[in-house]
Amino acid sequence: MPDSSLLVASASRTGALRRGEDNEDALLVEPNLVYKSEQPVMMLILADGLGGESSASLASQIAVQCVADYTKQQLDHYCRSQVDITDATLREILVGAVRCAHETLLAKRTGGQSTLLCALLMDRRVSIAHIGDSRAYLIKNYVVQQLTKDHSVVQTRYIDTGQMDEEEARSHPLSWALVSAIGMNDLEIHPDVVTKAMGVREWLLLCSDGLWRFLDNDRMLSILSTTETVESACEQLVAAAQRAGSEDDISVILATLQPGRKGER
Repeated sequence: MPDSSLLVASASRTGALRRGEDNEDALLVEPNLVYKSEQPVMMLILADGLGGESSASLASQIAVQCVADYTKQQLDHYCRSQVDITDATLREILVGAVRCAHETLLAKRTGGQSTLLCALLMDRRVSIAHIGDSRAYLIKNYVVQQLTKDHSVVQTRYIDTGQMDEEEARSHPLSWALVSAIGMNDLEIHPDVVTKAMGVREWLLLCSDGLWRFLDNDRMLSILSTTETVESACEQLVAAAQRAGSEDDISVILATLQPGRKGER
């Protein structure tokens, strides 16, 4: 990526409802997985544990670590085989990683479950796999595009059928209920996978529901448009969600391709 650099940062805070307890969200940022010297791969993972107490935080940690280990092994295999990685290859890796995390969590019988969001960025393209209601957004030309669709009761039962819009769904009593998550049941899971081009001055935002339930697209865009660094943007997004009333754990990962920078962060 000549004359540009992919910058990344993350932030996470334990919610007010769980002060003194473990953060049930888990994050991982691997900024420079080497597939080929001219094609580094950035891996971003976010998980939001479900189940309460220590089982939820353990579930999200297991999910993140499983996805990271599986993805690194697969990329290493392709690197040694000197086989080009395509969008289809990344999709295969991501689906395998999510299913590996699901099977591992079931085998460990922790009692916890987790949402899971994993993004692989390579050569100005991003491939994302997800299960649950953690979200990915692409901010381009001052427009916020949601890349993922929640695997939730209100999404499938009400929003998809046109019975209510997203704002109405946020206050529904079942707004927190999921229809799919890592470790939810013994059935094989089918993560959604999406691939998008990512250009200069565009933002990729991954977040747990502790953020998106309390910040609408306009507020997210306002923060991203007025902050000078990706680190500051992460902290301001989390702080804004807390001020808006979020008492849940709040986590965010931001990546942006910016011009005129040397090196990666």
